[in-house]
Amino acid sequence: MQDLDYVLDINTPLAVVVVDANGVILHINRWMADWSGHTLSAVAGMPFEHLYPEVLAQGWPFGPAAGAPKPSYIGQVSSSFKVLDLPDVFVLHITTPRGRLDSLLCFPHETAQGEPSYALFFYDQNDGTKHHRDYARVVQQLQRVQLERHAALLCQLEHTTAQLMQNEKMAGVGQLAAGVAHEINNPMGYVFSNLKTLESYMQDMLKIIDAIEHVNAIDDLRQLKRTLEYDYIRNDIEDLISESEEGVERVKNIIAALKYFSYADDDTMRSANLNDGIKSTLLVAGNEIKYKANVVTELGDIPNVICSVSQINQVVMNLLMNALQAITNSGTITIRSGHESAWVWFEIEDTGVGITPDIQRRMFDPFFTTKPAGLGTGLGLSLSFNIVKKHHGRIDVVSTPGMGATLRVWLPVNPEALPAS
Repeated sequence: MQDLDYVLDINTPLAVVVVDANGVILHINRWMADWSGHTLSAVAGMPFEHLYPEVLAQGWPFGPAAGAPKPSYIGQVSSSFKVLDLPDVFVLHITTPRGRLDSLLCFPHETAQGEPSYALFFYDQNDGTKHHRDYARVVQQLQRVQLERHAALLCQLEHTTAQLMQNEKMAGVGQLAAGVAHEINNPMGYVFSNLKTLESYMQDMLKIIDAIEHVNAIDDLRQLKRTLEYDYIRNDIEDLISESEEGVERVKNIIAALKYFSYADDDTMRSANLNDGIKSTLLVAGNEIKYKANVVTELGDIPNVICSVSQINQVVMNLLMNALQAITNSGTITIRSGHESAWVWFEIEDTGVGITPDIQRRMFDPFFTTKPAGLGTGLGLSLSFNIVKKHHGRIDVVSTPGMGATLRVWLPVNPEALPAS
């Protein structure tokens, strides 16, 4: 990708001065240096109107001098970099040791650091037959460079956003890891204990079986059975096996929920039921929630939606954690789902502190958080907002301070069937 300075210095057959929004000189090309008799090092950082005070009487539109007589505006050049309320084309002229230079164009662009700047193109009034072609060629080059730069920045932004999303997801997984481990450890603990008890029972049962070959009378065998508590063992074995099967089933469900929650990080758009994602997320986050909030589910009969399962599950998780953190001591979280026409919705309502109007306006901004330092990244709601937006949906917020909040997520059943906006 060509750099702007390269275009201005090498490919521009015009005298160019680049100023910032205050009119301070950032750069001049070699043609401007030749005409003005000043080097870049001599004028960099100097307000342009100090070098050429005559522009003040012509309506110099930058810096403290702005607001004087307006320059003679000619028209507008297509540009997406309107920082100051200035037309792109206006008439200025300066007098240099080599003669008069006229300007017809102020091209708004950005520096490599992303700061607003303006390229003023000056031409020799005695060579007017040529400058129109020069202007057109240079503007095309600059616009191409800006588009390339913006494309690169957009690519970088998308990469950064994806990385932030993954980091937030991993932070959430890390936060839940202890709770999931606890949820798995409990059933595995009593399954292991039951196996040890069954091992002991098996030793006693084998003693009874082996004794059949050696006892002299049936009464001796009956006495051994009473000594080893055969009747109790027989009944307890059934309970141990049933309890162990229940524990293994719980572990199986937790693992299945984890798999569905992450969906192997597959962001492919597919048909899925939001209720399944809500249930799996609740199962994964259950240990995190149960000590602080009672969860009520009111899930409706809803159609499938085309979505990225792992990303929507992440939204559910983020909204759940946000609701949980809004509850001071203990409270209730209610999760509902439903559909209207071609839209499916789910909402999470909490009995927490509520959200004030000023916070509502900023709650989806990146890195905005009301939590103390170290207790939140400020990315959860922002990433959730971006995920829902990517799915062509929206998030509605209803809250009264001190009386909790409800966040409702709307998703189209089929994004491709939406009317073109």
